[in-house]
Order: sequence, then structure tokens, then C-alpha cells
Amino acid sequence: MSTFKTKLDKRSIGIILGFLLPIITFFIYINIAFSNTSFKGVYRLLTATSDSRFGPFTYALIPNFILFYLSNYQLRFDKFSYGLVISTMILSIFVVISLLF
Repeated sequence: MSTFKTKLDKRSIGIILGFLLPIITFFIYINIAFSNTSFKGVYRLLTATSDSRFGPFTYALIPNFILFYLSNYQLRFDKFSYGLVISTMILSIFVVISLLF
């Protein structure tokens, strides 16, 4: 377990996963929620109002919260959790700004 922890407990891995996981989740959500809509229609919907952006952007961050719980409380990956928090905060600021305008 100690070699596993030393390989994964890095800030850079936390930051990378913290940015990639919400992006992947966003596209999965878009494919499921708007399966009958073209990409152009989805783009119009997301740019129309801030209410239409709330679901996709907010649900995309949920995997980061689950990963944070596992890495911080269960596995005690402190550096990994720190990188995950940094990326989640940056993405959360983006979500708040996009919902305001």
C-alpha cells in the first residue's frame, strides 16, 4: 500500500484528475440529458440562460466531491486531495461566473 500511496499522492495528479473528471462527466451528462438534441441545439440551450447551465455545470463537479471524500477521508492522500481542491475551486469559480452572466 505504501508504494501505491507514494505513486498517487501527488498534487499534479490531483489537479489533472480534478480538471479531467468534470469535463468527462459534463459530456456524459449532455449525452444523456440531451440525447435527442443536436450539438448546435445544446450549445444554444446552454448559452440562452443561466438556468439552463445550472444542471450540467453543477452535476459535472459531483465526481470531484466523491473523489475528494475517498482520497481525503478514506485513503489519506493529502497532496492528491490538495490538488483536487485547487482544481475544484477553479472550476467552481468558473461555474459561478457563468451562472451570473
